[in-house]
Amino acid sequence: MSEKKKPDNMALWNSMCETDPSITKQVEFGARKFTAIDAYSQFKRATAEWGACGQGWGWRRSFEIVDGFVVCELTLWYGGEREAQCHEVPAVGTSKIGVDAWKKAQTDAITKAFSFLGMNADIFLGRFEDNRYVDQMREKFADKNGKAEEPLPDGQPTEDGQLVEEIKAVMRDSGMVREHAQILTGGHSPSKMSIEGKRTALEILKKAGELLKDIAAGAKRQGIEGSSFDIFIEIEVGKQTLDELNIEELTKVRDALDRENREGNES
Repeated sequence: MSEKKKPDNMALWNSMCETDPSITKQVEFGARKFTAIDAYSQFKRATAEWGACGQGWGWRRSFEIVDGFVVCELTLWYGGEREAQCHEVPAVGTSKIGVDAWKKAQTDAITKAFSFLGMNADIFLGRFEDNRYVDQMREKFADKNGKAEEPLPDGQPTEDGQLVEEIKAVMRDSGMVREHAQILTGGHSPSKMSIEGKRTALEILKKAGELLKDIAAGAKRQGIEGSSFDIFIEIEVGKQTLDELNIEELTKVRDALDRENREGNES
């Protein structure tokens, strides 16, 4: 009698545990920093694995409000018709009461349920804190998705090349150093990003470039320079140089200089 083959309990987990960096973004919430996943990329992955939402997978959920938070208790089901045999995964998501709080709490719960199955597990295991690992994933998924572009006729640059040149131009025009650009775009070099990542980075750097110009003009009007400027920045956002600041912090410094200028004109 042949020995029964042992099932591979890690097969599902291993098939979906790695994450394409182009479907992620870096989020800052106070002092906390984390990697967020595009929810619709997860829905697409679930559809590829089990079929259309509502047929091969889906969820049931209920909501309640607890201490100013919307709490979503959710059960993800997958692997069969709703009425037929399927597997279920419970999860809870939360969101502070505000705009789209119910939607955010539900998305949080769905993402947690998917993570229990192994989807995007490398993020939850902290692998995305290692830039070398992220670069490996970027190269791996670029190969999988066939994102390498063919040169256009007559020597025209590809979209990828155009985006890189636009990013460089924005940095030159605003005097932005490479290290600052990497902070603004989540710690990654724009030249190594996917096309979608480059598009997003370009918009972020354009906004940062305008803020840097406004800050330079505001500091000049107030006669703030050198160590005095560093002290001004530290008072406003708790950091010592512009090259450390994210978009929100740059905006605070710009607004503080505008306020100083208005008060000076009124006096």
